[in-house]
Amino acid sequence: MIVCVNTYEVPSQQVDAFVQAFSQVLDLLKQKPGFIRVRLHRANDDSDQLMTYAEWDSLDDQRAAGQDPGLVPRMKAVLAIARPKAQWFDVLLDERGRVKDPT
Repeated sequence: MIVCVNTYEVPSQQVDAFVQAFSQVLDLLKQKPGFIRVRLHRANDDSDQLMTYAEWDSLDDQRAAGQDPGLVPRMKAVLAIARPKAQWFDVLLDERGRVKDPT
């Protein structure tokens, strides 16, 4: 499993528009092979920071989903509001126990 964490700086007055645009992206992604889930979070410290936490079976699945031509116009609406800063993580441990050897 792979996790992609994206952070965004979204001015308060644009949060609703961002959520709407991101929900359109999610509608497409959740139909893709390997998609597990995504959550959109907002910082609770009065900052303008939003964060997405997406889980995929593999990085290849996420990359393949990103090649869908239908995603382009939906992502443009998101990117018109804020650009992501992305990081990918391998899952080492979850509620079931060790998932992957950290070495």
